[in-house]
Amino acid sequence: MTPLAVLAQTPTPEQIREAVRDVLSRAEYAQASSEESLIDRGLGWLLEGLGRLLERLSGFGGGAGSWLGAAGLVLLTALLVALTVRVVRRFRSSSVADPVVDGPTGRRPRDWGEEAVAHARNGELREALRCRYRETVALLADAGYVDEIPGRTTGEYLAAASEALPAATDAFGRLTLAFEKAWYGRRAVDAEGYAAAEAAQREVIDAGPLRRAVTIRDAVAAGAGS
Repeated sequence: MTPLAVLAQTPTPEQIREAVRDVLSRAEYAQASSEESLIDRGLGWLLEGLGRLLERLSGFGGGAGSWLGAAGLVLLTALLVALTVRVVRRFRSSSVADPVVDGPTGRRPRDWGEEAVAHARNGELREALRCRYRETVALLADAGYVDEIPGRTTGEYLAAASEALPAATDAFGRLTLAFEKAWYGRRAVDAEGYAAAEAAQREVIDAGPLRRAVTIRDAVAAGAGS
């Protein structure tokens, strides 16, 4: 039975307890208390305390008036749950910021590409993926689609590229996500993941079209000519 149903009639103590259990077992409460953050544990403690208070009120005598008061508190608890969960979600979403792209700006795309090839040859795919992302940003900057600025975030580069070159939005988004997971999330990169990142880079380049990325053949030729 829901809190509104309890208010619609003279409730019994068991109906009050049912309403409490209904409120505290809702998906919003279960989701909020399943997380391990300090905010969520505090929310769980608050709601458990309200639950105990309602259980006590439901056992008092005094007729329908006291029970209706308890039912009103049940409804207030339901509203509090919804409001608190909304605030927690908003806090979480606002506290998650895109990472700032580290490393030098203004470096030639070719330098990033040759470094990517060198890392890939050594099996350092996480570092190679980072260089491919930076090579792509540098290529976009050279073509005038983005401004490469110190302190800019991955999200800002993605937004700028998407506005200036909409056809590259999906591919650059995939490359950006792969870069974030590998470099800032410190996830290992396997051959398949690196190949997917290079494929996304090629799609961005083709959407421009931009100058092509440095390949292994280019790096070998450059080494032979030096």
